[in-house]
Amino acid sequence: TIKVAVGKSGLTFDPNSITAKVGDVVEFNFYAKNHSVVGGDFLNPCKPAEGSFFSGFFPTGANAVNVPPQSQVFRLTVNSTDPIVFYCSQNTGSHCKNGMAGVINPTTLRSLSAYQTLAKALVGNA
Repeated sequence: TIKVAVGKSGLTFDPNSITAKVGDVVEFNFYAKNHSVVGGDFLNPCKPAEGSFFSGFFPTGANAVNVPPQSQVFRLTVNSTDPIVFYCSQNTGSHCKNGMAGVINPTTLRSLSAYQTLAKALVGNA
């Protein structure tokens, strides 16, 4: 199990770059504010990939202490070693556009920095 803190340090996933094998579980633990995790499309940043995952939103109080197992957890089983980008779809504050994204099994072409550069260039909320 690979644990990822969602929003613990602002608009961040920590870690935001993950190496995982088939069968590994990525466990997203939600902290303050209202965040989500969505499987994204590398070429269309801040948009869900067709047939991908969505955690739903996890509104969490500012003083909440997130100690798993709580309801503030979303688990994703890795089914491929291909790169998978994920992002927060909260439009208030443009979380994705402002860098709240991550990659499982990044490559040179499918890297977090490449995705974040495309997301930052978006017009409007994302």
